[in-house]
Amino acid sequence: MVSSAASSMWNQQFPQPPSTMWPAVPPIDTATNGNLSSPMGGMEPAGHHLTPAESGGSSEGGRDARLEDRNEHKSSSVPKADAWKEKNRLAQRAFRQRQKEKQKASERHIEELSERVQSLELEKRQLQMALERASTATKAAAAQEGELKAADSALALALKLGEATVQLQLTVGDVKAMTLERMVHIWKTLVHKVGQYLPEAERAPGGLKFHCLEDMAFEARLLLWAMVEHNMRTLSDFIKCNMEDLASPRVADQQFWIDMLRRLQLTPNQQAALVAARRAMLANIGALLAEREELGAKIRSIEDVEDTKDGVKMHFQELSDLCEKVRANVDAIHVCKCYYMSHAYREILAPVQCARFMYYSYPFGMDMLSLMTCAAKEAGEPSTHALLRAVQPQPADGSRHTLASIDWSQAKKLAFQ
Repeated sequence: MVSSAASSMWNQQFPQPPSTMWPAVPPIDTATNGNLSSPMGGMEPAGHHLTPAESGGSSEGGRDARLEDRNEHKSSSVPKADAWKEKNRLAQRAFRQRQKEKQKASERHIEELSERVQSLELEKRQLQMALERASTATKAAAAQEGELKAADSALALALKLGEATVQLQLTVGDVKAMTLERMVHIWKTLVHKVGQYLPEAERAPGGLKFHCLEDMAFEARLLLWAMVEHNMRTLSDFIKCNMEDLASPRVADQQFWIDMLRRLQLTPNQQAALVAARRAMLANIGALLAEREELGAKIRSIEDVEDTKDGVKMHFQELSDLCEKVRANVDAIHVCKCYYMSHAYREILAPVQCARFMYYSYPFGMDMLSLMTCAAKEAGEPSTHALLRAVQPQPADGSRHTLASIDWSQAKKLAFQ
Protein backbone atom coordinates (compact mmCIF):
# COMPACT_ATOMS: atom_id res chain seq x y z
CA MET A 1 0.00 0.00 0.00
CA VAL A 2 1.32 3.46 -0.92
CA SER A 3 1.75 5.74 2.08
CA SER A 4 0.48 9.33 2.31
CA ALA A 5 4.02 10.70 1.83
CA ALA A 6 4.25 8.89 -1.48
CA SER A 7 0.90 10.39 -2.45
CA SER A 8 2.18 13.91 -1.75
CA MET A 9 5.29 13.27 -3.81
CA TRP A 10 3.07 12.11 -6.62
CA ASN A 11 1.08 15.33 -6.50
CA GLN A 12 4.24 17.42 -6.44
CA GLN A 13 5.77 15.68 -9.39
CA PHE A 14 2.60 15.67 -11.39
CA PRO A 15 0.59 18.73 -10.37
CA GLN A 16 -3.11 18.70 -11.23
CA PRO A 17 -4.56 21.50 -13.30
CA PRO A 18 -6.93 23.84 -11.60
CA SER A 19 -9.69 22.52 -13.72
CA THR A 20 -11.78 19.81 -12.21
CA MET A 21 -11.78 18.04 -15.52
CA TRP A 22 -9.21 15.40 -16.32
CA PRO A 23 -7.10 16.01 -19.48
CA ALA A 24 -8.05 14.19 -22.60
CA VAL A 25 -7.07 10.58 -22.73
CA PRO A 26 -4.05 10.12 -25.00
CA PRO A 27 -4.35 7.72 -27.91
CA ILE A 28 -3.90 4.04 -27.18
CA ASP A 29 -0.53 2.71 -28.00
CA THR A 30 -0.84 -0.53 -29.85
CA ALA A 31 2.56 -1.52 -28.68
CA THR A 32 1.28 -1.67 -25.15
CA ASN A 33 -1.70 -3.81 -26.13
CA GLY A 34 -4.16 -1.12 -25.12
CA ASN A 35 -2.55 -0.44 -21.77
CA LEU A 36 -1.45 2.92 -20.51
CA SER A 37 1.86 3.37 -18.86
CA SER A 38 1.58 4.69 -15.37
CA PRO A 39 3.89 7.39 -13.97
CA MET A 40 5.50 4.61 -11.79
CA GLY A 41 6.37 2.66 -14.88
CA GLY A 42 3.52 0.16 -14.49
CA MET A 43 0.96 -0.71 -17.17
CA GLU A 44 -2.65 0.31 -16.64
CA PRO A 45 -5.55 -0.96 -18.72
CA ALA A 46 -7.02 1.61 -20.96
CA GLY A 47 -9.98 3.45 -19.45
CA HIS A 48 -9.15 2.18 -15.96
CA HIS A 49 -8.88 4.78 -13.22
CA LEU A 50 -7.51 4.06 -9.74
CA THR A 51 -9.83 4.63 -6.83
CA PRO A 52 -8.49 6.48 -3.85
CA ALA A 53 -8.28 3.19 -2.03
CA GLU A 54 -6.41 1.55 -4.90
CA SER A 55 -4.07 4.48 -5.28
CA GLY A 56 -2.97 4.07 -1.68
CA GLY A 57 -4.94 6.98 -0.36
CA SER A 58 -5.66 7.20 3.27
CA SER A 59 -9.39 7.46 2.95
CA GLU A 60 -11.62 5.54 5.39
CA GLY A 61 -13.54 4.05 2.48
CA GLY A 62 -10.57 2.11 1.20
CA ARG A 63 -9.73 0.70 4.62
CA ASP A 64 -13.28 -0.42 5.15
CA ALA A 65 -13.34 -2.08 1.76
CA ARG A 66 -10.24 -4.04 2.53
CA LEU A 67 -11.62 -5.19 5.90
CA GLU A 68 -14.84 -6.19 4.24
CA ASP A 69 -13.01 -8.23 1.60
CA ARG A 70 -10.96 -9.91 4.28
CA ASN A 71 -14.05 -10.80 6.32
CA GLU A 72 -15.82 -12.14 3.26
CA HIS A 73 -12.80 -14.35 2.44
CA LYS A 74 -12.62 -15.48 6.03
CA SER A 75 -16.33 -16.26 6.21
CA SER A 76 -16.18 -18.21 2.95
CA SER A 77 -13.16 -20.30 4.13
CA VAL A 78 -14.80 -21.39 7.46
CA PRO A 79 -17.14 -24.02 5.91
CA LYS A 80 -14.27 -25.46 3.91
CA ALA A 81 -12.10 -25.82 7.05
CA ASP A 82 -14.95 -27.49 8.97
CA ALA A 83 -15.56 -29.91 6.12
CA TRP A 84 -11.87 -30.77 6.00
CA LYS A 85 -11.79 -31.35 9.77
CA GLU A 86 -14.89 -33.53 9.54
CA LYS A 87 -13.32 -35.49 6.72
CA ASN A 88 -10.12 -35.99 8.73
CA ARG A 89 -12.13 -37.04 11.79
CA LEU A 90 -14.08 -39.61 9.79
CA ALA A 91 -10.91 -40.90 8.16
CA GLN A 92 -9.21 -41.22 11.54
CA ARG A 93 -12.23 -43.01 13.01
CA ALA A 94 -12.32 -45.42 10.06
CA PHE A 95 -8.59 -45.99 10.45
CA ARG A 96 -8.98 -46.69 14.17
CA GLN A 97 -11.89 -49.04 13.42
CA ARG A 98 -9.80 -50.90 10.88
CA GLN A 99 -6.93 -51.15 13.34
CA LYS A 100 -9.28 -52.43 16.03
CA GLU A 101 -10.73 -55.03 13.68
CA LYS A 102 -7.24 -56.13 12.65
CA GLN A 103 -6.27 -56.43 16.31
CA LYS A 104 -9.38 -58.47 17.10
CA ALA A 105 -8.73 -60.68 14.07
CA SER A 106 -5.15 -61.18 15.22
CA GLU A 107 -6.34 -62.04 18.72
CA ARG A 108 -8.88 -64.53 17.33
CA HIS A 109 -6.19 -66.06 15.15
CA ILE A 110 -3.87 -66.35 18.16
CA GLU A 111 -6.65 -67.98 20.20
CA GLU A 112 -7.36 -70.44 17.37
CA LEU A 113 -3.67 -71.25 17.11
CA SER A 114 -3.47 -71.69 20.88
CA GLU A 115 -6.46 -74.03 20.86
CA ARG A 116 -4.94 -75.94 17.95
CA VAL A 117 -1.64 -76.23 19.81
CA GLN A 118 -3.46 -77.49 22.93
CA SER A 119 -5.39 -79.99 20.80
CA LEU A 120 -2.18 -81.19 19.20
CA GLU A 121 -0.51 -81.47 22.61
CA LEU A 122 -3.46 -83.51 23.90
CA GLU A 123 -3.37 -85.71 20.81
CA LYS A 124 0.37 -86.12 21.25
CA ARG A 125 -0.07 -87.21 24.88
CA GLN A 126 -2.84 -89.61 23.90
CA LEU A 127 -0.70 -91.11 21.16
CA GLN A 128 2.23 -91.41 23.54
CA MET A 129 0.03 -93.14 26.11
CA ALA A 130 -1.39 -95.45 23.44
CA LEU A 131 2.13 -96.20 22.27
CA GLU A 132 3.23 -96.94 25.82
CA ARG A 133 0.21 -99.20 26.39
CA ALA A 134 0.79 -100.98 23.09
CA SER A 135 4.47 -101.34 23.87
CA THR A 136 3.70 -102.64 27.36
CA ALA A 137 1.07 -105.02 25.99
CA THR A 138 3.49 -106.22 23.33
CA LYS A 139 6.21 -106.78 25.89
CA ALA A 140 3.78 -108.53 28.22
CA ALA A 141 2.47 -110.67 25.36
CA ALA A 142 6.01 -111.50 24.31
CA ALA A 143 6.95 -112.32 27.89
CA GLN A 144 3.80 -114.40 28.31
CA GLU A 145 4.44 -116.13 25.03
CA GLY A 146 7.98 -116.83 26.14
CA GLU A 147 6.72 -118.16 29.46
CA LEU A 148 4.12 -120.30 27.68
CA LYS A 149 6.74 -121.62 25.30
CA ALA A 150 9.02 -122.35 28.23
CA ALA A 151 6.15 -124.00 30.12
CA ASP A 152 5.06 -125.97 27.06
CA SER A 153 8.59 -127.21 26.54
CA ALA A 154 8.76 -128.48 30.12
CA LEU A 155 8.65 -132.24 30.57
CA ALA A 156 5.22 -133.46 31.72
CA LEU A 157 5.90 -137.19 32.05
CA ALA A 158 8.24 -139.93 30.89
CA LEU A 159 6.80 -143.38 30.21
CA LYS A 160 8.76 -146.62 30.18
CA LEU A 161 5.70 -148.57 29.03
CA GLY A 162 6.90 -151.73 30.77
CA GLU A 163 10.46 -151.54 29.44
CA ALA A 164 13.74 -150.96 31.25
CA THR A 165 14.30 -147.51 29.70
CA VAL A 166 12.09 -144.55 28.88
CA GLN A 167 10.11 -145.19 25.72
CA LEU A 168 8.07 -141.98 25.49
CA GLN A 169 8.59 -138.46 26.77
CA LEU A 170 5.71 -135.97 26.67
CA THR A 171 6.09 -132.23 27.22
CA VAL A 172 3.29 -130.01 28.46
CA GLY A 173 2.79 -128.86 24.88
CA ASP A 174 2.49 -132.48 23.75
CA VAL A 175 -0.18 -133.15 26.36
CA LYS A 176 -2.11 -130.02 25.37
CA ALA A 177 -2.02 -131.07 21.72
CA MET A 178 -2.88 -134.70 22.49
CA THR A 179 -5.58 -136.07 20.19
CA LEU A 180 -8.01 -138.82 21.07
CA GLU A 181 -6.34 -141.15 18.57
CA ARG A 182 -2.90 -140.69 20.14
CA MET A 183 -4.30 -141.06 23.65
CA VAL A 184 -5.98 -144.32 22.64
CA HIS A 185 -2.72 -145.57 21.07
CA ILE A 186 -0.70 -144.88 24.24
CA TRP A 187 -3.37 -146.47 26.42
CA LYS A 188 -3.56 -149.58 24.24
CA THR A 189 0.21 -149.99 24.60
CA LEU A 190 -0.07 -149.77 28.39
CA VAL A 191 -2.99 -152.20 28.52
CA HIS A 192 -1.15 -154.66 26.28
CA LYS A 193 1.91 -154.62 28.57
CA VAL A 194 -0.28 -154.94 31.68
CA GLY A 195 -1.97 -157.99 30.15
CA GLN A 196 1.46 -159.57 29.63
CA TYR A 197 2.70 -158.95 33.19
CA LEU A 198 -0.55 -159.38 35.18
CA PRO A 199 -0.69 -163.24 35.46
CA GLU A 200 2.91 -163.57 36.67
CA ALA A 201 2.54 -160.57 39.02
CA GLU A 202 -0.52 -162.19 40.64
CA ARG A 203 1.33 -165.51 41.01
CA ALA A 204 4.46 -163.91 42.48
CA PRO A 205 3.65 -160.75 44.42
CA GLY A 206 6.82 -158.73 45.03
CA GLY A 207 8.62 -160.14 42.01
CA LEU A 208 10.07 -158.30 39.03
CA LYS A 209 6.87 -158.40 37.01
CA PHE A 210 4.91 -157.22 40.01
CA HIS A 211 7.10 -154.12 40.34
CA CYS A 212 6.88 -153.48 36.59
CA LEU A 213 3.11 -153.69 36.95
CA GLU A 214 3.21 -151.13 39.77
CA ASP A 215 5.30 -148.82 37.59
CA MET A 216 2.84 -149.09 34.70
CA ALA A 217 -0.13 -148.41 37.00
CA PHE A 218 1.70 -145.33 38.29
CA GLU A 219 2.47 -144.18 34.71
CA ALA A 220 -1.19 -144.64 33.77
CA ARG A 221 -2.24 -142.46 36.71
CA LEU A 222 0.34 -139.80 35.75
CA LEU A 223 -0.99 -139.78 32.19
CA LEU A 224 -4.57 -139.34 33.41
CA TRP A 225 -3.67 -136.45 35.72
CA ALA A 226 -1.59 -134.75 33.04
CA MET A 227 -4.64 -134.90 30.78
CA VAL A 228 -6.86 -133.61 33.60
CA GLU A 229 -4.61 -130.59 34.10
CA HIS A 230 -3.82 -129.73 30.48
CA ASN A 231 -6.34 -131.40 28.15
CA MET A 232 -9.61 -132.15 29.92
CA ARG A 233 -11.65 -132.18 26.71
CA THR A 234 -9.69 -135.05 25.16
CA LEU A 235 -9.78 -136.94 28.46
CA SER A 236 -13.58 -136.60 28.63
CA ASP A 237 -13.86 -138.00 25.11
CA PHE A 238 -11.42 -140.78 26.03
CA ILE A 239 -13.44 -141.96 29.05
CA LYS A 240 -16.66 -142.04 27.00
CA CYS A 241 -15.18 -143.70 23.90
CA ASN A 242 -14.92 -147.28 22.74
CA MET A 243 -11.24 -147.73 21.89
CA GLU A 244 -11.99 -150.50 19.39
CA ASP A 245 -14.44 -148.28 17.51
CA LEU A 246 -14.16 -144.55 18.22
CA ALA A 247 -17.37 -143.87 16.31
CA SER A 248 -19.39 -146.08 18.67
CA PRO A 249 -20.45 -144.73 22.09
CA ARG A 250 -19.46 -146.39 25.32
CA VAL A 251 -21.99 -148.96 26.57
CA ALA A 252 -21.41 -150.33 30.09
CA ASP A 253 -24.41 -151.53 32.11
CA GLN A 254 -24.74 -152.17 35.81
CA GLN A 255 -23.65 -155.79 35.45
CA PHE A 256 -20.37 -154.66 33.86
CA TRP A 257 -19.47 -152.72 37.02
CA ILE A 258 -20.61 -155.50 39.34
CA ASP A 259 -18.26 -157.85 37.53
CA MET A 260 -15.52 -155.23 37.77
CA LEU A 261 -15.87 -155.12 41.57
CA ARG A 262 -15.42 -158.89 41.70
CA ARG A 263 -12.40 -158.86 39.38
CA LEU A 264 -10.67 -156.15 41.42
CA GLN A 265 -10.97 -158.42 44.47
CA LEU A 266 -11.71 -155.52 46.83
CA THR A 267 -11.79 -156.16 50.56
CA PRO A 268 -14.85 -155.04 52.55
CA ASN A 269 -12.81 -152.16 53.98
CA GLN A 270 -11.78 -151.05 50.48
CA GLN A 271 -15.36 -151.18 49.25
CA ALA A 272 -16.54 -149.19 52.28
CA ALA A 273 -13.76 -146.65 51.67
CA LEU A 274 -14.93 -146.22 48.09
CA VAL A 275 -18.50 -145.61 49.32
CA ALA A 276 -17.31 -143.09 51.92
CA ALA A 277 -15.17 -141.26 49.36
CA ARG A 278 -18.15 -141.04 47.02
CA ARG A 279 -20.38 -139.68 49.78
CA ALA A 280 -17.82 -137.03 50.79
CA MET A 281 -17.19 -136.05 47.19
CA LEU A 282 -20.89 -135.65 46.35
CA ALA A 283 -21.54 -133.75 49.59
CA ASN A 284 -18.84 -131.22 48.76
CA ILE A 285 -19.91 -130.99 45.11
CA GLY A 286 -23.52 -130.48 46.28
CA ALA A 287 -22.44 -127.61 48.52
CA LEU A 288 -20.49 -126.08 45.64
CA LEU A 289 -23.51 -126.44 43.35
CA ALA A 290 -25.71 -124.72 45.95
CA GLU A 291 -23.17 -121.91 46.15
CA ARG A 292 -23.22 -121.59 42.37
CA GLU A 293 -27.02 -121.41 42.36
CA GLU A 294 -26.87 -118.55 44.86
CA LEU A 295 -24.30 -116.75 42.73
CA GLY A 296 -26.49 -117.25 39.66
CA ALA A 297 -29.52 -115.85 41.50
CA LYS A 298 -27.52 -112.78 42.51
CA ILE A 299 -26.34 -112.26 38.94
CA ARG A 300 -29.90 -112.54 37.62
CA SER A 301 -31.19 -110.07 40.22
CA ILE A 302 -28.70 -107.34 39.31
CA GLU A 303 -29.47 -104.92 36.50
CA ASP A 304 -26.56 -103.76 34.42
CA VAL A 305 -27.82 -100.15 34.55
CA GLU A 306 -30.07 -98.82 37.29
CA ASP A 307 -31.76 -95.41 37.54
CA THR A 308 -31.41 -93.86 40.99
CA LYS A 309 -32.21 -90.48 42.47
CA ASP A 310 -28.54 -89.57 42.12
CA GLY A 311 -28.40 -90.62 38.48
CA VAL A 312 -27.51 -93.79 36.64
CA LYS A 313 -25.71 -96.51 38.59
CA MET A 314 -23.60 -99.13 36.85
CA HIS A 315 -23.10 -102.60 38.34
CA PHE A 316 -20.28 -103.76 36.12
CA GLN A 317 -17.78 -104.31 38.93
CA GLU A 318 -20.29 -106.19 41.06
CA LEU A 319 -21.23 -108.46 38.14
CA SER A 320 -17.57 -108.98 37.32
CA ASP A 321 -16.83 -110.05 40.90
CA LEU A 322 -19.76 -112.47 40.88
CA CYS A 323 -18.65 -113.98 37.56
CA GLU A 324 -15.16 -114.45 38.98
CA LYS A 325 -16.69 -116.29 41.95
CA VAL A 326 -18.63 -118.53 39.55
CA ARG A 327 -15.42 -119.33 37.68
CA ALA A 328 -13.68 -120.16 40.97
CA ASN A 329 -16.68 -122.33 41.91
CA VAL A 330 -16.47 -124.35 38.69
CA ASP A 331 -12.74 -124.79 39.21
CA ALA A 332 -13.37 -125.98 42.78
CA ILE A 333 -15.83 -128.63 41.55
CA HIS A 334 -13.24 -129.86 39.06
CA VAL A 335 -10.53 -129.99 41.75
CA CYS A 336 -12.95 -131.78 44.11
CA LYS A 337 -13.53 -134.55 41.57
CA CYS A 338 -9.81 -134.88 40.87
CA TYR A 339 -9.01 -134.95 44.58
CA TYR A 340 -11.32 -137.87 45.37
CA MET A 341 -10.41 -139.78 42.20
CA SER A 342 -6.74 -139.42 43.07
CA HIS A 343 -7.48 -140.46 46.65
CA ALA A 344 -9.16 -143.65 45.44
CA TYR A 345 -6.30 -144.59 43.11
CA ARG A 346 -3.53 -143.73 45.61
CA GLU A 347 -5.03 -144.57 49.00
CA ILE A 348 -7.75 -147.20 48.44
CA LEU A 349 -6.73 -149.40 45.48
CA ALA A 350 -3.45 -151.29 45.49
CA PRO A 351 -1.19 -150.95 42.42
CA VAL A 352 -2.04 -154.43 41.18
CA GLN A 353 -5.76 -153.58 41.55
CA CYS A 354 -5.22 -150.45 39.46
CA ALA A 355 -3.57 -152.62 36.82
CA ARG A 356 -6.56 -154.98 36.88
CA PHE A 357 -8.89 -151.98 36.57
CA MET A 358 -6.99 -150.86 33.44
CA TYR A 359 -6.96 -154.31 31.88
CA TYR A 360 -10.56 -155.36 32.55
CA SER A 361 -12.02 -151.92 31.65
CA TYR A 362 -10.71 -152.23 28.10
CA PRO A 363 -11.98 -151.30 25.46
CA PHE A 364 -13.09 -148.46 27.70
CA GLY A 365 -11.07 -146.15 29.90
CA MET A 366 -11.04 -146.35 33.69
CA ASP A 367 -14.14 -144.70 35.19
CA MET A 368 -13.65 -144.46 38.96
CA LEU A 369 -16.89 -142.54 39.56
CA SER A 370 -18.94 -145.34 37.96
CA LEU A 371 -17.06 -147.90 40.08
CA MET A 372 -17.83 -145.90 43.24
CA THR A 373 -21.50 -145.63 42.26
CA CYS A 374 -21.74 -149.38 41.76
CA ALA A 375 -20.19 -150.00 45.19
CA ALA A 376 -22.61 -147.48 46.74
CA LYS A 377 -25.65 -149.21 45.20
CA GLU A 378 -24.52 -152.55 46.60
CA ALA A 379 -24.16 -150.88 50.00
CA GLY A 380 -27.66 -149.32 49.78
CA GLU A 381 -26.44 -145.73 49.57
CA PRO A 382 -28.68 -142.89 48.29
CA SER A 383 -28.53 -142.02 44.62
CA THR A 384 -26.12 -139.47 43.22
CA HIS A 385 -28.94 -136.95 42.65
CA ALA A 386 -30.19 -137.34 46.20
CA LEU A 387 -26.77 -136.74 47.71
CA LEU A 388 -26.13 -133.70 45.49
CA ARG A 389 -29.48 -132.12 46.45
CA ALA A 390 -29.40 -133.13 50.11
CA VAL A 391 -29.96 -130.21 52.49
CA GLN A 392 -26.72 -129.49 54.30
CA PRO A 393 -27.05 -129.27 58.10
CA GLN A 394 -26.91 -125.74 59.45
CA PRO A 395 -24.16 -125.03 62.03
CA ALA A 396 -25.16 -123.73 65.45
CA ASP A 397 -23.97 -120.23 64.64
CA GLY A 398 -26.40 -120.05 61.70
CA SER A 399 -23.71 -119.76 59.03
CA ARG A 400 -24.01 -121.77 55.84
CA HIS A 401 -22.08 -124.94 55.11
CA THR A 402 -18.51 -124.24 54.06
CA LEU A 403 -15.75 -126.39 52.67
CA ALA A 404 -13.19 -125.38 55.27
CA SER A 405 -12.40 -129.01 55.90
CA ILE A 406 -10.56 -129.22 52.58
CA ASP A 407 -7.69 -127.05 51.49
CA TRP A 408 -8.45 -127.01 47.77
CA SER A 409 -5.09 -125.58 46.76
CA GLN A 410 -3.38 -128.43 48.58
CA ALA A 411 -5.95 -130.89 47.25
CA LYS A 412 -5.09 -129.87 43.70
CA LYS A 413 -1.42 -130.57 44.34
CA LEU A 414 -2.25 -133.97 45.82
CA ALA A 415 -4.63 -134.83 43.01
CA PHE A 416 -1.98 -134.34 40.35
CA GLN A 417 0.73 -136.39 42.06
